[in-house]
Order: sequence, then C-alpha cells, then structure tokens
Amino acid sequence: MHGTPGLPMTTSMTLATSTADTLGERLADATHARRCPVYDWCEETGDHGDHYSADISAPGSSTLTAWLLHHNGSHPYIGLSGGGSSDLDATGARREAARIRAFADQLDAMADVLDGGAR
Repeated sequence: MHGTPGLPMTTSMTLATSTADTLGERLADATHARRCPVYDWCEETGDHGDHYSADISAPGSSTLTAWLLHHNGSHPYIGLSGGGSSDLDATGARREAARIRAFADQLDAMADVLDGGAR
C-alpha cells in the first residue's frame, strides 16, 4: 500500500491531489506571468523592455521577412528584411511575384495589428 507513512490512505491521496492542484495553479500563474503584459503579439517572456513578434515570411522564401518590434524608448514599428538575388526566367519571376503578393497580404495584416496599439 502506498501513501504517506502514519496517515490513512484517503488522507495521503487528498494531500497528493491538493498538492497537484496547487502546483498546477502555480504553474499556470507562472506561465501567465511570463507573457508580455504590453503586447499580445510580443514573443518575449519575463521582464523585458524590447518587444518582438514572430517573423512572417514570403511563402517559399527565407529571405523576405517582417516582424513587429518595439525597442524601449521608441515607437512600435515593423522590421522588414529582404535580401538575396536571383536570376529568374519568366516562370520564376511569376512564381516570385506570387510569393511577394501573398507576403504583401501578410504585411498588410501586420500593419493592422500595429495600428491597433497595445494589447
């Protein structure tokens, strides 16, 4: 029989359940406390001054990316990085244009989030 020595089984099971509930609540509170209290889009946790969102990328591209950020002491803005060069034929150029169009829609949505401000 398992349990806490000196306590009836029902008492030790109650203690175990009570401890698990308390631990679960503490973990949930700690997780919630680590989330950024300023911006829902911020990926940073814990105490921080600079805020960064997850990156968005043009479909099929790792070189065209954007993200929301707010450095301590500045205004929130969108970071945009594009790079690399390619030699494209007509088919490749059309494929790249389609990727950029899809990325532009994502970038518009990110601008909408930025217009919404905090939270």
